[in-house]
Amino acid sequence: MFVTLPALAISLPPGLAPALTSAGARYWSAFHLTFPHPWFIASVIEGSGDESICLSWAVASADDVVDRVENMERERLVGLVCMIPPQDSSTGQWTSREVASIWRARDPVDGNLTVVFRDRAGQDFAAGFRIESAEHFIDQQLVFALSQSGAKRS
Repeated sequence: MFVTLPALAISLPPGLAPALTSAGARYWSAFHLTFPHPWFIASVIEGSGDESICLSWAVASADDVVDRVENMERERLVGLVCMIPPQDSSTGQWTSREVASIWRARDPVDGNLTVVFRDRAGQDFAAGFRIESAEHFIDQQLVFALSQSGAKRS
């Protein structure tokens, strides 16, 4: 999903906050999307009190989002945005939807379980290889609900 190239590797200045650096990690100024399908940006609080920091993760798929947040403390995930590719956007450009909650639901047509997102406007959607309405999905089970406002971080 995300491709990095050696020419885009960067070095971080020494003494940068420990929360921003990890032993053995490599850092990149950009990444390439291998094909345009929905993906996510998750904002997660790491640490506590004055030592806390909000880190953002690019996550490749709906199933990967569920794997990462299903057992997370509610207060840690402070934001989730689904990035919508041009072919699923009314503008023909990348756009986004802010996620309020994540559900597992059954597609009544084929019976398969899938991940369904509810955006801040209350609209349900599935984000597989394409964005599709999920209003007709049944047997919904809540996986994760984000707080109404998220955390304001500086």
